[in-house]
Amino acid sequence: RMQGVGNGEAEPLFASATRVCGVCTKQYAKYKCPRCAIAYCSLGCYRGHSSGCAEQFYEEEATRELKATRSTAEQRREMARTLRRFESESAMPLAACSAERSGVGGTWGGGASG
Repeated sequence: RMQGVGNGEAEPLFASATRVCGVCTKQYAKYKCPRCAIAYCSLGCYRGHSSGCAEQFYEEEATRELKATRSTAEQRREMARTLRRFESESAMPLAACSAERSGVGGTWGGGASG
């Protein structure tokens, strides 16, 4: 809100500095960086305030969560079964594709031919 307009003086539009974008200082800040807490008004200011600031925050949080997450023995066995099934299902097409490209029979990766 403009104050003092009648006497030729214009005071700042924003009364509180905490509500002004900390990057461009021209707009109302609607957002706050989760890592450094700087207030910003737009995607452009978010991207420009510090390269990788928020990305580092999310990476650190994801890493922390993953380290805190522990799987049970049964979950590990199930994942191993799933990976073996995936490898066996995907190995055949890859072997055929590899053999076609090289013109030689055999499995992908230099295994025994069949």
